[in-house]
Amino acid sequence: MSTFSSFIRVVGIWAVLFLMAGLTTSWAQEIKISGKACTPDVECKADSLTFTDSVKTGVTKRVWAFGDGGTVTKQNSDSTAKHVYQSPGTYLITLTRTVNGVTQTATRSIIINTPPPSFTNWRTDTTICKGEKITLDPYAGATQAGYRYLWYPKGDTTQAIQVDSSGCYSVEAISPNGCSYQNRINVDVCGEKKESQGVKWYFGQNAGLDFSGGGTPKPITDGSLSTIEGSSSIANTKGILLFYTDGITIYGKDGKPLKSLVPGDTTAVQIPLDGSKNSTQSALIVPKPTCRGCEYLYYVYTTSEIRGQKTLTYSVVDMRQNGGKGAIVEKNIPLSSSSTEQSASVENTRDSTFWVITRKYGTNQFEVRHLTRSENTDPVTYTGGQVIDSLSNAEGYIKIGPADTTSGNKGNRPMAVVIPGPPKNSIDLYTFNDSTGVLTFNRTLDLGPAPPRLTVSSSRLTGRAYT
Repeated sequence: MSTFSSFIRVVGIWAVLFLMAGLTTSWAQEIKISGKACTPDVECKADSLTFTDSVKTGVTKRVWAFGDGGTVTKQNSDSTAKHVYQSPGTYLITLTRTVNGVTQTATRSIIINTPPPSFTNWRTDTTICKGEKITLDPYAGATQAGYRYLWYPKGDTTQAIQVDSSGCYSVEAISPNGCSYQNRINVDVCGEKKESQGVKWYFGQNAGLDFSGGGTPKPITDGSLSTIEGSSSIANTKGILLFYTDGITIYGKDGKPLKSLVPGDTTAVQIPLDGSKNSTQSALIVPKPTCRGCEYLYYVYTTSEIRGQKTLTYSVVDMRQNGGKGAIVEKNIPLSSSSTEQSASVENTRDSTFWVITRKYGTNQFEVRHLTRSENTDPVTYTGGQVIDSLSNAEGYIKIGPADTTSGNKGNRPMAVVIPGPPKNSIDLYTFNDSTGVLTFNRTLDLGPAPPRLTVSSSRLTGRAYT
């Protein structure tokens, strides 16, 4: 993936003089561009480039022109815009902003390239016997000049690898212009059992539970967490732990802080995530679907303590990095400055996409984000239930139950939102459809005065609330 993070700055004395005189200026300020500077993959939904204006204060209007006829207008504090280029070439981006009644213009050029060709005679999903090996090569032995390769799950960088164990294997071929193409193959080994991704939980003071193998869960005592509230962990389909977090630090399966590739982080010192030990649902790990790739990218959503900044942010972990041990590749990307401590996610197993549900403070609104193979994660807002208008109300939980499998209600799931007091404890009940993303309010359960505090079981939610 080619990622642009560039800036332009052209400030002259004439621009300053014109501004002082109240005249229109052509004052080019910083424009940041991030994303894939490539034409869309024809088999996948288009990934958009994100354009961010560095001028944050005093702006009442921004008009973006992308050089290919596309434009978008944003009002007030909305400093970002997204766009997809359908054809390769060089384009001039023009940003016209209105600041305190004065018009300013910033420009920036960008080169859009084409992705590599699809793989030659790529294998389909297969089953092998124990001890058998197969060779995976995206271009069937033909050398592609200047290409780089990145494989999942072990982070190999050779063009071809040999495989003798089960799992999902994917390779991303990256051309010299930075554009990429990827594909995957699922390999099964005869008689091998698959495990769940939620088989290992880490929480509390160095505590955990291992649900692998079925039966009674086994205690885990080697965890690195020390938290009184939210945490999240994830394992692969073999039940092997990938990483876990308290919303502040992400730990690898070895219990050490996960390597960070984010600028500014070092081996010795990392910028912490924006979660909190005092946030009820401080961290939420959600797989990011990839186009033809394996499941190697993960969003780590974090909510701050409600008595703090009320922020919702996300970071990204790429499990192909660091020799297959994983690394943080993005950190603390802001999504909301008016969030509660409540968050939840659920998978639509029919298309292998995910939904993330969060709550807006001071309202009865939810933001629902659909994580698909596309980069676009703009939320859809739904309204219903009680207004979260106090700090204690915003400390609650969101829990989602199993999907209804009947034909008339396919995809409907019960959802409970715990709203702790004072003055009273209550639970708002909703229906969430994991096919459409539609959230519908049903009713409120009044559980009486607070205290005591209220929680909901994470293990069962089947049309009734368990407290």
